[in-house]
Amino acid sequence: MTAKQIFWEPPFGSIWRADHPVGRNVRLADGQWHHLLTYRVPEQNECISDAQVTAFTGSYLEKVQTAGPRVPAS
Repeated sequence: MTAKQIFWEPPFGSIWRADHPVGRNVRLADGQWHHLLTYRVPEQNECISDAQVTAFTGSYLEKVQTAGPRVPAS
């Protein structure tokens, strides 16, 4: 799923901001290593004016994968 599919046009006419990214390699219950990424998404107008919080504003957590070979965390 792409950001365009999740975050349609911002309701207050500005842009979406994705900030405060934090990523970490973790071993989950399946015993395998996974990379997790968390970030915050507000609409720009929430940050610079008194626009209300949107239904999509919040913190998000994703499991990030690539098609390349797995390599251990260093």
